[in-house]
Amino acid sequence: MSIQDLFYFVGIIFMISGIILVVTITTVLILLYKKVSDMRNFLVHNVSELLQKILNPRDAAVAIGTKAAKTVVRRIREIF
Repeated sequence: MSIQDLFYFVGIIFMISGIILVVTITTVLILLYKKVSDMRNFLVHNVSELLQKILNPRDAAVAIGTKAAKTVVRRIREIF
């Protein structure tokens, strides 16, 4: 085996490991993006639903009673 064959073999090994590394990093980034997107959608949906229930006096009145709902809504409006 000559030195030229050795360098050729080492080059092939580096090329294959580089391809595997690029595929692995791409896969991890895609999975991470999907996970973050799912968490964002979950938070946006639940937070908007919660805010809608808090800021809408009729829904709050059903949940915690009319007087308490008016107090909560008044305090939230004072804050914002």
